[in-house]
Amino acid sequence: MSGGVSFAGVSAVGAASPSELDAELAAVFQGGQHFVERVRVFGERKEAAERAEAALGLAKQAADALADARLMQAAAERNLRDSASARAVAAAEREQAAEALRKAKAEAQEILRQAEEQRAEAEREVEDLKKERGALKIAQAKAAQVLRAAEKRRQHVEVQLRAFRSVLAETEEI
Repeated sequence: MSGGVSFAGVSAVGAASPSELDAELAAVFQGGQHFVERVRVFGERKEAAERAEAALGLAKQAADALADARLMQAAAERNLRDSASARAVAAAEREQAAEALRKAKAEAQEILRQAEEQRAEAEREVEDLKKERGALKIAQAKAAQVLRAAEKRRQHVEVQLRAFRSVLAETEEI
């Protein structure tokens, strides 16, 4: 056994049966440095997926910016109905709302771009993992789970982007 690793006295109670444990240990030792490298690569890929998830968290900020823009637009419309002198203030508020909406749209597009890049990267990583079957079956399942979550988040961001566009169109009509 290279590396001086010993499993003497290790209990398998509550874990896999002795034959399953022996098979798993044999797979680890047969994999040698390749197994360790695959585990390291998996860790890096997991970190990349976590970064992707953090980037998608920015979509919530874009939604908050949209909500703020809608509130500002509603206030502007009330001012228009209240008096002629308030029209100048409402126009400025409408412009602020439009600017906030433009910024939110730009942020959403950037988030979508990043999410798409990360989704594509995750898909490439999944293909690599598929080639390494055996000891990496658990890693493949986790990568697929990350892809589904990223796709859901991407779809959610697309829905928000459509809402942003709708609000912008409404703002331009006013």
